[in-house]
Amino acid sequence: MKLAVSDLSFAGFRSKELMKLPIEYGVEFFYEFGKNYYWDKILPPIAKKRKMSCSMHGPCAGVNLANTEDTEFIGIFRKAFAYAQRCKAEFVVVHTNEEWTGQRAVIQELVFERLKMLAALAADYKVRILVENVGLKPKGTLLFDWEDYQKLLKKLPRTRALLDTGHANVNHWDIAECINTLNSRLFAIHLHDNNGQKDQHLAIGEGNISWDEIFAAIKQSAPQARLIFEYADTTMPKLLSNIKIVEKKYLS
Repeated sequence: MKLAVSDLSFAGFRSKELMKLPIEYGVEFFYEFGKNYYWDKILPPIAKKRKMSCSMHGPCAGVNLANTEDTEFIGIFRKAFAYAQRCKAEFVVVHTNEEWTGQRAVIQELVFERLKMLAALAADYKVRILVENVGLKPKGTLLFDWEDYQKLLKKLPRTRALLDTGHANVNHWDIAECINTLNSRLFAIHLHDNNGQKDQHLAIGEGNISWDEIFAAIKQSAPQARLIFEYADTTMPKLLSNIKIVEKKYLS
């Protein structure tokens, strides 16, 4: 299996810590953490000689596909896709939505149409996009629950999925069943834990997620999925220690 690490904990002056990441692990970087000149300096030495390609987490803090007033998303994603092509990113992660208001069905259709536009734009740059399950029930931001998320993917047959375990846990999804159902459509997984109430981005084993079932499902139904450790507020030593525990317990 291909394992990677998100730079969620390593933005700005902490980015040099990613140089300590062993070359067998890939890196997923948040495009919004810096401008192109920043990534031109930071990314090459991090990506050099890695055994798997880097991936990009697309714009999400400054973009909201569910906001009817957000008319600049195409231009923003065009820049992101251009850079993804330039750095040969394996894929770009796209959120369906952030906060939203209005009639659910209407906003869902808006997001679908915009995702179609982004998929076409990504194809122009020869970039693959993955649609991530986002939104949290406790915060009222969940637009696509599990059934809706499946329907959305069926309407986007050439687009693959990224399953975020933390979001799924807060929304009470059966994560193992999600993996089994998505099967070959599942291209990557954001791995992190939480208490079932907040999106905490804890290390595996620090929350209440049942990981035995999840890794069994990955091995059975989605061995092709890239496994991305998306932890917040961690250090490189703690991160690597946790990954080694996960590899020994679940992936050996």
